[in-house]
Amino acid sequence: MMINGNTVTVFIVDNQPLFRLGLRTALNQTEGVSVVGEGSLSYESVGLVSRSQPRLVLVGIEAEHLRGVDICRRIGECCPDLPIIVMTPAEDTGELVDVVRSGASGYLSKLAHVDGILRAIRKACEGDMPIRDAVAASPEASRRLLSEFQEMSRNPRLKDVIAPLSPRELELLRLMGQGRSNKEIAHTLHITAQTVKNHITSILRKLDVNDRTQAVLAGLRYGWITLEEAAPDRDEEVALPQPVVRARTPHFAPALSR
Repeated sequence: MMINGNTVTVFIVDNQPLFRLGLRTALNQTEGVSVVGEGSLSYESVGLVSRSQPRLVLVGIEAEHLRGVDICRRIGECCPDLPIIVMTPAEDTGELVDVVRSGASGYLSKLAHVDGILRAIRKACEGDMPIRDAVAASPEASRRLLSEFQEMSRNPRLKDVIAPLSPRELELLRLMGQGRSNKEIAHTLHITAQTVKNHITSILRKLDVNDRTQAVLAGLRYGWITLEEAAPDRDEEVALPQPVVRARTPHFAPALSR
């Protein structure tokens, strides 16, 4: 199951070693899928995920799901573009609502067949949100989420709460506010300059503005970024890669014999 010709790399987070072993074995036996790391349901695993840079994370939560939901949220904060699929021992409406709030892309039972897991992985890696299937199958979860959205929509400060930008775009907007160039932003976020340009184009389109300055002002006006975040950080210089300058080998003329 390769996507765009690339192997899908997966990181597994779960407190049960036997579950991790079974899941790792099943996934590694699938062509085009490779498990690149695993860890327990701990904040240490957030750092492991960040360093491993997988294509997707599977997070197994337990009966007391709030810690697992917080782990998902923290992974999302450090890796905004990384799809997360939550696996649960017992599907529950309240748990599903919390998982949706965490920003996870999928929600599956730990008893799901490997084919179902692979389908969810493919959907998430292709930019889809398989968690929508779980929400659609739960009328109570749908009602609660719709009720929350309606309540927020009646709030006159809705724009202070909801931004139309993705977490990665908000990150770019903060750096734009600091006066960073495209090259500096690319270096800071470890992405290409072309990717930065694509994100900025998307930001300008979503905010219906013409330039970076207007985008930053919109972010400040609606509370998506703060003055502190947008202020240039003079104490932290962005060290861009410097061109390699090769020293010239001194040329000495041969000594003339007298």
